Amino acid sequence: MISCVKKPICVLLVCFTMLSVMLTGPCATEVLAASDVTVNVSAEKQVIRGFGGMNHPAWIGDLTAAQRETAFGNGQNQLGFSILRIHVDENRNNW
Repeated sequence: MISCVKKPICVLLVCFTMLSVMLTGPCATEVLAASDVTVNVSAEKQVIRGFGGMNHPAWIGDLTAAQRETAFGNGQNQLGFSILRIHVDENRNNW
């Protein structure tokens, strides 16, 4: 039963996608150039010292001890990170 419904739904979705692409016309493919930018390196806005990565357990699980050592160690074949960004879940119960 599900396979009988699946194929027509997929065909319908493809038709809607193609129709929306055709109706947007040539203006959707037009690319405008960005305007010029001026960078003033003497006007300091934010200072970040160090370099690091992010630990996001919801995506890949928590870092293992070996991964932490590789990321934050300063020895050979180690990355020497000094900043660890962590995920703070919006749900307070997951803190």
